[in-house]
Amino acid sequence: MSLRKPDAEDRRKLHLEVNQLVGQRLTLATVAVTVFGVMVTWIIPRDSTAVGIDFGSFRYAVSILLIVVEFALFYLSYQLGTMLRTITSYLEVVGESAWESAWSKYRDQFSYWGYTRPQSVIFLLIGALSGGLPIFFKTAFSTSLKPWTGGIALFIFLSAYLTFVIGMGMFKWFSAEGRLKKRWQEIDQPTWE
Repeated sequence: MSLRKPDAEDRRKLHLEVNQLVGQRLTLATVAVTVFGVMVTWIIPRDSTAVGIDFGSFRYAVSILLIVVEFALFYLSYQLGTMLRTITSYLEVVGESAWESAWSKYRDQFSYWGYTRPQSVIFLLIGALSGGLPIFFKTAFSTSLKPWTGGIALFIFLSAYLTFVIGMGMFKWFSAEGRLKKRWQEIDQPTWE
């Protein structure tokens, strides 16, 4: 079966959806910063009696929860990028977007800092800050980093978070772009009976 070229209304719809997906990814990065601010505010000591106490299981749990929530937002943004590439690969394969063809060739030949990488940097900063909360509290409020099991659990979650955000965001782990383009090309091949 050979793919048919989209008509004018289809092209308009696809371009609007691409713009919407890009906007949603930006919104998710903004939500990630907001969630970080809200959760940090939640665990900051509110009175002077908190000076010198243990960081505590609750604060470690909130730090770990924050890392989990931030990764979920990053992953959703990553999946929106895959949806975006599904549409743009289609437009490229059917020859309906000279820009998508040129942009694909540019991405194949040159390193660039657009879309996923800057958003990954935001998520990396938020994750590092989330994992560094015990150190911040130790410095600002003279807290003790107890219980140590909370610190170990936080370190494990933070390490996994940073590894996957760096791998997926900077090194294209699990990137579907090539696979998506190949699938569209397979569909576009005429069938002979």
